[in-house]
Amino acid sequence: MGNNGYELAASAPNNSVPQRVTHGDLSFRIPGAQLVTTEDFGISDEPTWFGSANAPLFGWLARPTSKGIIGGVVIVPSVGYEARNAKVAIRQLARSLAQAGFATLRFDLRGTGDSSEDFANILPSPDWAIDVSSAVNFIQSAGIESVSVIGFRLGATLAAAAIDQQEIKVSSLVLWDPCESGGSYLRELGALESLRRENFVESEDGSVETSEFLFSKDMVTALRSFKITMNARNASDRRTLVITRTSRPLSTRLHTQLQSCGADFRTTEEQEALLNVLPFSAAVPATTIKMIIDWLTDVGTSTLNDISFTTVTEALLCDKEGELRIRERAAFISSPALFTMLSEPIHGPMGPWVILIGNVHDDHTGQSRLWVELSRRWAQCGLRCARVDLSGLGESSRPGHDLSVEHLDPRWVSDVISLARTLDPQDPSNTVFIGFCASASLAIEGALAVKARGVCAVNPPLGRNVSHAIYSLQLTHSPLSQLMARRAKRVLLTHPWAITTIWETIRRALPGRWFADVLQSLSDQGTDLLLFGNAEDQQKHSRIPIVRSLEGRRPGQSPRFPSVLVPDLDHAMTSASGRMRVTTYLEEHVRTKFALPHGT
Repeated sequence: MGNNGYELAASAPNNSVPQRVTHGDLSFRIPGAQLVTTEDFGISDEPTWFGSANAPLFGWLARPTSKGIIGGVVIVPSVGYEARNAKVAIRQLARSLAQAGFATLRFDLRGTGDSSEDFANILPSPDWAIDVSSAVNFIQSAGIESVSVIGFRLGATLAAAAIDQQEIKVSSLVLWDPCESGGSYLRELGALESLRRENFVESEDGSVETSEFLFSKDMVTALRSFKITMNARNASDRRTLVITRTSRPLSTRLHTQLQSCGADFRTTEEQEALLNVLPFSAAVPATTIKMIIDWLTDVGTSTLNDISFTTVTEALLCDKEGELRIRERAAFISSPALFTMLSEPIHGPMGPWVILIGNVHDDHTGQSRLWVELSRRWAQCGLRCARVDLSGLGESSRPGHDLSVEHLDPRWVSDVISLARTLDPQDPSNTVFIGFCASASLAIEGALAVKARGVCAVNPPLGRNVSHAIYSLQLTHSPLSQLMARRAKRVLLTHPWAITTIWETIRRALPGRWFADVLQSLSDQGTDLLLFGNAEDQQKHSRIPIVRSLEGRRPGQSPRFPSVLVPDLDHAMTSASGRMRVTTYLEEHVRTKFALPHGT
């Protein structure tokens, strides 16, 4: 057994940062981002579990390998869409700090990301305050006394509150674009949701619904108790840096309070490009990152000796009663190395592997952490689950250090096929693929290639048959075929309804290899197929006779395949009620179809 009662398993380094993303037909490079690798910059970046055995937390430890450690840093993230938008930025900050000589831990708060427990059961006070304390203790337990804490947005509020409540001793505190209180954070969330969704209404029961999480009434009450307060006497032993937006200064009250504690103040103009955009468009704030690193290193430092960390890549997760339920392992598997979180039953596998594919705009945790919740529930009933980051996304590497990531990337098809064959080399067909939106198409492609036992596709994008042809053309060695694929891809991304209508017409008139009906092909090979659709997609062009008969985004209308039209569901699954309905349907279907009775 390793630290905190977790079983030790071999850890693997991660050597990539996704830096280039293509959405639609628009390519862009994230400003200020660099490809950081262990070989190039002398750092390691390893997944690890830490904290208490009853509520283990998941994080990543970045540290120098080519020179000595000069100190420790804990990065406290925000929650919800802000955490999602800032994920690449925080990863870049952590690795840059490791390059500067700091052992840096970035982690998921309890109930978020890959950490334990359900978001609905969390109380920010004291749960998240304890999590910050656990992260600092993890760094200090290796023999590093000088530990700094960086809090981002709500994470800054949590960090300040945790240091005060838990009496954590830190050498430096960085408040990066801090929310002055949990209440101000909730007000901003509400304002943002009202702009995002036309049907947004404030809840009457005191809860707050966002695109990512539903904050319960109790959680809202607990969050509102969080405020940034500084006691000049307690703050005298540490340095404090406050970074605010040029367009959004602190209140006079808080500025005066922080100033009396000797805080340094800086401003940044990079937050809008980081937070006021969709996640795949978030730009790494390179100037702000450099500002933080320069400030942390602007003091005399000395190299620390005898510093040793034990990273733990396997944890045992319990239920509320403390009974062991499942095992989770962080691993890099397949070729190329794909970061995969494995959820497995304690008492042996029973049934196929369930592969949950991270979407192009999300990581392996899924929209609103849906993949985490489902994989843990299915593991409790005996299924083996793998939630994965595709090449160049999340924590996975990019073959040949290629920074380009494009929509309908053919390597993603190879990823899902390779993963199935690696998880079960003897019988890769003993697999069930789950995908949402763009990853739903990849789930279909993987199931088709390995003749999988099942596939569940939630809100698959328009033009499944066109996508299948494009993937097939891209995977050939013919320059002409690849040129045709690029042209078809451009039209599909810019005029999806037009090319889908044309393609379906041609497919019906000229059946052949490139004009296959992928859903019919899955059915013919015996793959169990379930589609989920939503009214939002079906309302588009519903009065056009040719278009409304197409398959595309219209599950729920075809009698040929099992399909569910989910009330309250929108295409991006931002509605909590629709998302919960999908969760219920998915959980019951997979459990009924693929979980074996105990003892079988």
